[in-house]
Amino acid sequence: MKYTRLIMIIINSVFFLIGLIMLIIGICALMSAKVQRFAPLLNSSVKVNSDQMSDMRKLSIALIVIGSILMVLAVVGSLGLFKLLRLMHLIYAAAIAIIILAEIGFMIYFVSSLAQLSRILLPELRLSIVNDYTGVALNESNTTTINSVTSSWNIIQINLKCCGALNKGDYNSTKNWNRINPFDPEGPLLMYPLTCCPIHGKTTWNKLPVDDLRKAQTCALYDKGVYDKGCYEKILNLIRQYRDGMIFGAVVIIVIELVAFIVAIIFYRRKAEYAQLY
Repeated sequence: MKYTRLIMIIINSVFFLIGLIMLIIGICALMSAKVQRFAPLLNSSVKVNSDQMSDMRKLSIALIVIGSILMVLAVVGSLGLFKLLRLMHLIYAAAIAIIILAEIGFMIYFVSSLAQLSRILLPELRLSIVNDYTGVALNESNTTTINSVTSSWNIIQINLKCCGALNKGDYNSTKNWNRINPFDPEGPLLMYPLTCCPIHGKTTWNKLPVDDLRKAQTCALYDKGVYDKGCYEKILNLIRQYRDGMIFGAVVIIVIELVAFIVAIIFYRRKAEYAQLY
């Protein structure tokens, strides 16, 4: 029993650490500028100015909730060990069983959602450009109205070095982009967004590099150096990386939870020896 108790202590410590890591990742993902840029494009039902919660936001909240529960379970399991509360082990085992089932269900939903997203991603991305893209606004006095989809496309294109969903041709049929050059409103119209042009300065996921965009006017006006490759494959690769990381992490956590469940049941069933656990 001493070895079993030691295993339980180790498992509870691992649970607490995993829970803490998941909690931190969930909060960071929820607040991350990069994730916030992708969220409007990854939600297949997104509408301009809609407050509908995106799948990425749901995933972040799920990480926060599961992480918090794992931390609480670690505390409950420790109380069962050090306070000799036999009922705690039963509660602990039941909670773990429920969490395992919930995690399996969530992962099935998550993987199936990403599989479906992969199939509809390209047409949805192209449609978002056609219906929602409005250009680049540099200040409040600019006549260009920016929505979340437009802002996401501008930041993504600069950072991933791509143009459009399939290619730059996606911008040939936009409905709401007036093509006005924000640096020269009275001058020639833009052929492609300024953000489709190479930026040589430092880029971030928070804001547009205005000074560098100014240098990209010739590129956007006359199609000189506009990125030929679209963003679809690059976005899809990022989604796959998140998916693979989530699946691997979930499998590891579920295996640890199964071990904890078995050990908790062993503790609960050894009623006769319970007083001699120490």
